[in-house]
Amino acid sequence: MEAHDVPISTFPPVFTIPTAPMKNEATLRFAMQGDLVVDRRPNRDYEGTFKRFAKLNSTDQAIELHVVGNGGLLKVPDEAKDRIKFHRGLPYPEFYEVLHSTTAMLPAFASHEYVESKASSTIAASLIVGSPLIADNVLLNAYRFLRRDDVYYRERGEDEIDVVERIAKLPEQDRLAKTEGLREKNKLLTKQGGDLFRQWISESRKRLEG
Repeated sequence: MEAHDVPISTFPPVFTIPTAPMKNEATLRFAMQGDLVVDRRPNRDYEGTFKRFAKLNSTDQAIELHVVGNGGLLKVPDEAKDRIKFHRGLPYPEFYEVLHSTTAMLPAFASHEYVESKASSTIAASLIVGSPLIADNVLLNAYRFLRRDDVYYRERGEDEIDVVERIAKLPEQDRLAKTEGLREKNKLLTKQGGDLFRQWISESRKRLEG
């Protein structure tokens, strides 16, 4: 896909991140990020997601859900209050630190526009911190610089918590390999973006000098 003869895959606002230690696997952390305003997010059923998460059974692996953003505290089932944690109004370094600690991210798009005409900050955050998205075909078709191998793919008939449960059962080396693969995709996109920017500068200079 191209727009004005510019490949779309060069547009994600990613940047180089420092080498970071691998994620602590003692507790698997999953994240949702965005404004915590329910009436602005008709596509995100927070309450339903929290209820499904509360019923998640994992005797072998501790699992937490971290909700990162601005807005009020949302209602959480009593049985999951110790496993669903809110982070509001964080400075950017702490914001990215929380997201970096997570195994995967659940999209929380405010509307269908984020798979039709708007770019989501969640996509860039996923690439920056190396935390793969849980994604279906709709998301992958919208953000075509992401491939199925870059995400935890959500099969037809699955919801996001089904995928969380499946991720928790994966061998640790598989989860870490997925993270490392996404960091490599970040490097590739960053290089492509830099190459394109230098090309634009060079072409602009030639036009000015010509």
